[in-house]
Amino acid sequence: MSRTLKKKKHWSSKVQECAVSWGSLGEFGNVVEVLGGAEHGEFPYLGQMKLDVMLCHVGTMPYFGDVLLEINGTPVSGLTNRDTHAVIRHFREPIRLKTVKPGASSFILQVFDIQKWPRYISLHMLYARVVNQLTLPVE
Repeated sequence: MSRTLKKKKHWSSKVQECAVSWGSLGEFGNVVEVLGGAEHGEFPYLGQMKLDVMLCHVGTMPYFGDVLLEINGTPVSGLTNRDTHAVIRHFREPIRLKTVKPGASSFILQVFDIQKWPRYISLHMLYARVVNQLTLPVE
């Protein structure tokens, strides 16, 4: 009586890559809102976007809430919001973005299980935010 286990895909198989430009509106920050960052205990992620202005040259257009992993090959996970904007401003358009939809596997949730951390630790709120970010529904 053995059950067939369903093999789960690794999150890295869901990474999307695209090259986007935004025309004559100045900086990328005028077209796409970048939220999150290390100062909030979150990975940088995409906020509101002016989709009528953005042009996707390669790949698929990123969506609201996608987590930013790399910008032109420069990893941005763990950077503050201000540093992420500085990385974006450093490159000319079009820029290559590596993004992934937010979500979590059960292993990640076990690693970041906040029940293991006592309430008196000052970083408890940070761990709670990380867990909340990891448990956003995957579309």
